[in-house]
Amino acid sequence: MPQLIVTPTIDSTMDYGSPDTNFGQSGTISQGVLIAGGSKNAVRRAIANFDVSPIPISAVIAQARMRRAISLADVSQHSVRIARCARPAQWTENGVTWNRYDGTNAWITGGGEYDDLTPAAVSFVEAVAPGQHEIAGLAGFVRDALDLRSGVVSVVLRNENEAPLVSERSNWLAGTFWELIIDYNVTADPGRRSAIDDDSARSGTRPSVPSEGQRPARPSSGKGGRRS
Repeated sequence: MPQLIVTPTIDSTMDYGSPDTNFGQSGTISQGVLIAGGSKNAVRRAIANFDVSPIPISAVIAQARMRRAISLADVSQHSVRIARCARPAQWTENGVTWNRYDGTNAWITGGGEYDDLTPAAVSFVEAVAPGQHEIAGLAGFVRDALDLRSGVVSVVLRNENEAPLVSERSNWLAGTFWELIIDYNVTADPGRRSAIDDDSARSGTRPSVPSEGQRPARPSSGKGGRRS
């Protein structure tokens, strides 16, 4: 079965506590809620675009999963939701903030405009320890991107509860350490296109994590992807 592995073409963090600060060149993606001194000091959401256009539009998407190298995880177990970003072609890596999607123009709603319905958002239980972490069930995002978004999977990750009593955060390495892995079948009949994800589990962990450092340089094309 063919497989495509892509890393983000662009990715960043949006922070309610620093609403006009851009984190596009940070080596780490931060997501979740920071509680300090009994008060909510930060609410962070992750945002990224993945280019899946190398997959033939007639392909059947067997499964898709997201893999992250987590460098920090709070021990408080919590749920995170992945939803489609509603401005995939407008937000920019070096411009996006909590307040603005390109450094100039404001989001209608701070923290990124997202759609929980098309495709259906995916919720998962976040890791509580550093290491490799996978999120299954993203085939619908790939199918939606191929059919309706010129092959761009654009996502916003946010805590389902953004008013917790304790910190519920995770950090992971940006760029090439953040992957979308898609298994698909090629069919000659475009009418057979579908999104079927066979993974019943929403997440899993592996023991090791790459050492954290500066973000690796992206390919000159601006797109990270490979078939295997």
